[in-house]
Amino acid sequence: MFFEIMKKSNSKFIPALIYKKSNEILRDMNTVTGLYAAQEKK
Repeated sequence: MFFEIMKKSNSKFIPALIYKKSNEILRDMNTVTGLYAAQEKK
């Protein structure tokens, strides 16, 4: 499903989407790491 949508998409749109997703993943990882660190300090 996802890859079918990607094939139909504009080739310039795909890297932007991947970049946006990787930024979201990095932000989520930072949040999780911050929460974990906060728990460790208690």
